[in-house]
This record gives sequence, C-alpha cells and structure tokens, in this order.
Amino acid sequence: MKAAWLVSLILLGVLAAGCHHPHRFEVEGRIESVDADRNMLHVSGFEVKVKNAAEYRAGEYVKAVLESPYADKDVYDPARTKTVSVEKGAPQ
Repeated sequence: MKAAWLVSLILLGVLAAGCHHPHRFEVEGRIESVDADRNMLHVSGFEVKVKNAAEYRAGEYVKAVLESPYADKDVYDPARTKTVSVEKGAPQ
C-alpha cells in the first residue's frame, strides 16, 4: 500500500512539473539600436539579449525567438525573458 502511495505521489509530481511550459514567441524586424555594454538589441519594442552585440548593427533585420516564464499569461517582462535564438536575414 505504501509503495502504491509513493508511486502516485511521484507520478503526480512529474505531471505537475510537466504542465508548466514557458511561453515562446517570435520577434522580428530591424534592429533599432544596439546596447553593446548590456549585449542587448532593441527590436520592435523588445529587448533581445545576445552573446555578442558587436556582431549586430542598427538597421539589420533579425528574427528572434524569446521565452517568457509565464506559461498562462501573455506578459512581457524584459528582466525575466530569455533569448532562445536570433537569426539575421531579410524580411519575408
């Protein structure tokens, strides 16, 4: 009986942990400004953190995938939003 109870608790914990998925969204547009000190790009009103801001120039077109920790809300919090990827390119 104790083993079944323990397995049920573990399964419930795994299921609960799997239910929280961060919200991913795309930001694309021309870089408005580059903050090299903070390794930050400003694109379409969003701050996009990058590893090396020196690789980017204002006016370049980028597409970034950002991840918000808020799974159930459509909230943009620059301090808690993470950059998943950034691609240079041309508008499509």
